[in-house]
Amino acid sequence: MSEVKGDYTVSVGPSSITVLIETVFHENLTGISLPSYNLVLSGANASIAQQNFTTALARFVPGVSVTNLRWIAYSASNTTQTRISFNVQGGTTNQGGNIRANLEWKAFNVTSDIQASGISINRVCTYLASSNVFGQTSNRLLSWSYYVNGKLIPYTESPTDAANFVLLDFSRLSTPLDTWSQTFQANGDSTTLANTLNENLTAKFTVNEAAGPLTSIFLAGFTNNVQITITGLATVQGNTILLPGGSLTSGLMGLLAILFSAIAIVTVFVERRLYNPNRTWQQKKGRQKQKAHTRKDSQT
Repeated sequence: MSEVKGDYTVSVGPSSITVLIETVFHENLTGISLPSYNLVLSGANASIAQQNFTTALARFVPGVSVTNLRWIAYSASNTTQTRISFNVQGGTTNQGGNIRANLEWKAFNVTSDIQASGISINRVCTYLASSNVFGQTSNRLLSWSYYVNGKLIPYTESPTDAANFVLLDFSRLSTPLDTWSQTFQANGDSTTLANTLNENLTAKFTVNEAAGPLTSIFLAGFTNNVQITITGLATVQGNTILLPGGSLTSGLMGLLAILFSAIAIVTVFVERRLYNPNRTWQQKKGRQKQKAHTRKDSQT
């Protein structure tokens, strides 16, 4: 199965935090196709899902809430695509013009069975748990091994892991933001934090034949490139982002404007003082007359 990727993007500004999650989930475990659908949750029909998101985020940062949730879900064959956007309110304080944003909620996990038209669009475990691939024991001819995110697990745990697999599980993003890859884009006046999230459940089946072992891989999962973009030159402490009230570019432009104004004033003053031809000639002529009168008085 080829690797498919999505994106988890957070944009942090002085007055808003927006989130966009685009995930492509693929599986070949069930032996049957997933339900086919093309659904949209927004406005009033997204209210239950929005409350589930708020509950999930508030577990990490009390007082945080999700607004303007919009969820587009598309599924065909064994691939499901989701596009979710929302705003995050709360968890941000303004201290003397400096913004402190607590992003510990980034590792939220929505376990609720969010449905649209009677179809589960979050708990894909509803379909995975029906697979007879999980919980199989090995013998001399057949061997099974199971992995969660690349880690070998006992075969007895595989049915439980399959029954708990959801599309909105970002709990593995709990590592502090100050340990993530960090770059500053001067041209775009922004700080970027980056990470990668891989969520997969794998079953490996091997037939031990005389000619050599034959192996089949069954996999369910997704990969997200995670990126948090912050306006200006931010300071990151743990999961808290410290953001000046004004961006770096605006600060620099203001400083340059003051500097250029000062240079202009000095330049005009110097030009008038040193390079005014009439004034220079008159001053020189006056000094010559004064010297002549001084010599005449001394002779007398």
